[in-house]
Amino acid sequence: MQLVGEVRALKAQLAKNSTNSSKPPSSDPPSVERPKSPPSGRKPEGQPGHKGHRRELIPVEEVDERHDLKPACCSDCHGALRGEDAEPVRRQVVELPVMKPLVIEYRLHALCCRRCGTKTRAELPSDAPRLGFGVRLCAMVALLSGKCRLSKRTTQALLKDGFGVDVGLGSISNIEREMSRSIATAVEVARAHVRGSPVVHPDETSWRQARRSA
Repeated sequence: MQLVGEVRALKAQLAKNSTNSSKPPSSDPPSVERPKSPPSGRKPEGQPGHKGHRRELIPVEEVDERHDLKPACCSDCHGALRGEDAEPVRRQVVELPVMKPLVIEYRLHALCCRRCGTKTRAELPSDAPRLGFGVRLCAMVALLSGKCRLSKRTTQALLKDGFGVDVGLGSISNIEREMSRSIATAVEVARAHVRGSPVVHPDETSWRQARRSA
């Protein structure tokens, strides 16, 4: 009887899915069929009375290029046209700028002392990056590999194709370690805040890390 009860309990556990329990839909196997909503009869596009969402125009003073286009002749009689339109239709095109890396070179001169003959070489400024990559580039690497969870090779390819910057795989690892050290204090503050919160809302979405489910 004990085995029968255990088998029943296991079958009941296996039968649980997002439709009959609190399990998330992402945990459902392919065999689970979710109930389909009855057709509403409405067309897929925007419904009458629906307030449309349009991209807001950037203020004129913030536009980088402006081209005033005027018709040369009348579309009806083809007569020459002159004058100004007080309220022309504004059409804006948003484009990414051509990405070219900014390279800063520090030339460390070595000068010989006329008094004692000692040669002294200048040192890097205290705020100069020691890894050979600037703070914005390091932040981009941390964003791509951390928040976006891109692999090191994908991060390397994106930096090359999108920004024209060659970064080795080893350098990407070094940047990740350096950025982890730089934000360690902020991470500890955030961790303490979460642990002290009366309610924590976790994200159940999983991903693969080091060939394991995380």
